[in-house]
Amino acid sequence: MPDQRLRLFLSKKIHGMLAGDHSSQQISTRGYEFDERREYRFGDDLRSVNPLSTAKRGENAKPRVDIKQVDKGVNIVFVIDCSNSMQFGTFKSKYEQGVDLAFNISEAAMGGGNRFRFIVVDNEIVYDSGLIFSQSIILENEPRIKRLTSKTKTTSFSNAIKYIEDGMEEGVFNRPGLIFIISDFLINCHDSNYLEKNLADLNNIFRISEEVDTIALIMRDPAETKIPGLGMGFLRLSDPETGMSFIAKQSSDTLDKLMETLKRYELDFLLVDTSTELERNLEKLADLLEEKH
Repeated sequence: MPDQRLRLFLSKKIHGMLAGDHSSQQISTRGYEFDERREYRFGDDLRSVNPLSTAKRGENAKPRVDIKQVDKGVNIVFVIDCSNSMQFGTFKSKYEQGVDLAFNISEAAMGGGNRFRFIVVDNEIVYDSGLIFSQSIILENEPRIKRLTSKTKTTSFSNAIKYIEDGMEEGVFNRPGLIFIISDFLINCHDSNYLEKNLADLNNIFRISEEVDTIALIMRDPAETKIPGLGMGFLRLSDPETGMSFIAKQSSDTLDKLMETLKRYELDFLLVDTSTELERNLEKLADLLEEKH
């Protein structure tokens, strides 16, 4: 069962979004289903003024406003990386644990008209569940999503973000939204210019975070940050994603650079230790939401 504190702070987060309290720059919600167009009244949101309709009625006409029905729920989207590096894990793969996180978060946020979408990616879109409205349909999708494997050897969020942005233009995301990006963010990570070369890919995430509240869940297995017995020698390994060989070193420097970049762009993130129990990682997410509330 999801942590009760997670339920509480997700509920507060969603309530705040529906009230127009967004950490992103997305427009505060006034509903999105058109209801009526009428003359401006004291207290109406000035952003609801329809300039074209007002101009058509002449110079001295009162401003005309578009009134829309109030939306009752939010779209919560999970973008889950299934690339080769996410299939690694000391006990369970990072991908499987990431899926477990997504389904537990969705369970905690279930109700109140909220809708959920699970998009699995590598270099392309591997799977899209579409919007789901009930826990039973989510449970039907879970086994299929857990069985998914990568089609390519590389990871890119550019296509996934474009896919979401296209959906926003078509009205699929034209409501207050929350996006969780679940990945290890190991994109050509053995290149010395790792972040610089992949900043364009990260920039797509930063861009969408200005439109929709976004939280990055960074999956890490302890074996990736500690290489036992390396000592003063060298160990040559092969990257399963690119096929390139490299001299092994602990990935803590790479992780530090990644977190520094995310902080600089003010993107909320949580480091998920896959050696820790699921409940503890959910508690950490609740702590993050409480801190940002």
